[in-house]
Amino acid sequence: MAKLGANVTVVARNKESLVSVVEEMKAINDQSEFNAWALDFDDLDALKSHLDQQTLSFEILINN
Repeated sequence: MAKLGANVTVVARNKESLVSVVEEMKAINDQSEFNAWALDFDDLDALKSHLDQQTLSFEILINN
């Protein structure tokens, strides 16, 4: 997605992994916007609370 110029938000439980992924994406395309959220999808209340505070819109969800 970064190669195509998309703005990308990555979510994972491990913040260190997120930092690494964002650095890799920035090396591919430094013109896109990258967000890294350390969240647990098993904690739906925390996830919903975090999303409610965002002004981003999402067009594609890739769940790995």
